[in-house]
Amino acid sequence: MRVLFITLDALRGVGGIQRFNARLIRALDELTAVGLVRDAVSASLWDPPQTPGPGRVRHQGFGRRKLAFAASVIRTASRLRPDVILWGHVLLLPLLPMVKLASPRSTHALVVHGVEVWGDPRYRMAPRWEPALVRRLDRVVSVSQTTAERMRRAYRLPADRFALLPDAVDLPDDNGEPRRGNHNTLRLLTVSRLSAKDSYKGVDVVLQALPRVAAERPVTYVVVGDGELRPRYEQLARHLGLGEVVRFVGRVDDRELERWYRWADAFALPSTGEGFGIVYLEAWANGLPVVAAAEAGAAEIVEDGKTGLLVEPGSSEAVAGALLRLARDPELRARLGAAGRATVQARYTHEHFRARLAGILLSLGG
Repeated sequence: MRVLFITLDALRGVGGIQRFNARLIRALDELTAVGLVRDAVSASLWDPPQTPGPGRVRHQGFGRRKLAFAASVIRTASRLRPDVILWGHVLLLPLLPMVKLASPRSTHALVVHGVEVWGDPRYRMAPRWEPALVRRLDRVVSVSQTTAERMRRAYRLPADRFALLPDAVDLPDDNGEPRRGNHNTLRLLTVSRLSAKDSYKGVDVVLQALPRVAAERPVTYVVVGDGELRPRYEQLARHLGLGEVVRFVGRVDDRELERWYRWADAFALPSTGEGFGIVYLEAWANGLPVVAAAEAGAAEIVEDGKTGLLVEPGSSEAVAGALLRLARDPELRARLGAAGRATVQARYTHEHFRARLAGILLSLGG
């Protein structure tokens, strides 16, 4: 089987979609090693040209050079004649007609993540031509049932057009044992982009909840991530009198991110627009309980009272109540965190991801 993966960015980004794409390329490399995939090529519009991929996947970045990217994708499709072409983002579909002409026998699958295909004007409205292109695909691969259902309604697609490929994480090698020591302060962590288009993540809701928490229990809140909303959130923290409570550390590399996960006692992201939410898996992998909004993809993977606490969307009072429950009850934190890690082990490891991807590829091109 020959596979072509076309995406916006894969090996240099830090967001959930970029991490998913990097994992997909890694899985393709491993499936090539065992012979299920004979040849795999990936093309990324935004990755720098010198970005290396895994050894068996021929990866090329184009540094945002759109014409060079488009020409190379069409040329690669013509020469490789892939059995399966995976499209990593709906924004790339204008290339679909030309790629179909270049390789008419290929099957095509679009990977979708969340708000980009929900048809919700608060996030993105699809151009008029987009549904027609989507209907020319053989399969839509969704990271969650939530995104599949919302896209199905928005694009009027049959339910059998969809396949599920949830994200995954790598478990730390420490068996999830806490390394946080004894302390009375609740150490709270959020990992999120702080861009304007990601205002639904709920960082402001957590900030508004903290004065009530801090009035009863010592708390320290660290926000990992950056974007144009950061100055606004920093100003809100100062306005709420949280100058000694909140710390914004900006973007960090994977090693430092792991240190922050191991520092924390709990993770909070009451987002109302998650298609899946890989950060919840990352928190669970490190034994952390999570606080999430009872909406969208988060409510699909977080079990209230078992692996985390689900709260009313947009309610700072509900977030404060959940955080106080965690602050008062170390045993609850440990129980939720352990159940979250067990959930990752049972459903969301890289091995699960690779096996699901193999099944999808076989159904398309086997």
